Amino acid sequence: MPRLTTKQKQKIESALYTLCDYRQVANQWGWGDRVGLILKELEVALREDAAIPDRYDDMLNDEGDLTYRSLNPLPTPTQVRIIWEVEDISTERPDWTEERCEEWLLKHGNHIASRSVEEGWAIIRVLLGEEDEDELQSGQS
Repeated sequence: MPRLTTKQKQKIESALYTLCDYRQVANQWGWGDRVGLILKELEVALREDAAIPDRYDDMLNDEGDLTYRSLNPLPTPTQVRIIWEVEDISTERPDWTEERCEEWLLKHGNHIASRSVEEGWAIIRVLLGEEDEDELQSGQS
C-alpha cells in the first residue's frame, strides 16, 4: 500500500470521528451497537494499513465508542488551538521530502509548542492591557 500523507491520515481520522458521532445518533434508534461493531472492524483495518496513528492504543472500545479525543480537536468558542503540520514545514522547505519534514517536526515540535505558548501569553497580556486602556478612556469621556 502506498504511504499516506499526514493530511490524508488526518482526513481519515476526522472521518472516523464523524462515524463515531453517527454511532451516537444510531443509539437513539436502537442500532448503535451494530454501527459500533462495524467501526471497531474499520479501526482494525485502518490500523493495519497504517492509516491512523500507532501512538494511541485502541481508538475505540469494543463497543465502538471513542476512548480518546484528538490531541487537536476543532476549537470551541472558548479555545484557541495552534497546529503546525508537516505541510507547513514543506512550505518553507519545498525541496525536502515529506519524511524529512516529519522527522524535523518530531525533533523540534516540543520547542515550537513551548515557544508558541510563551508568545500566546505575551499576546494575551498585550491585548488585555489594550482593553484596559480602552475601558479607562471610555470611563473618562
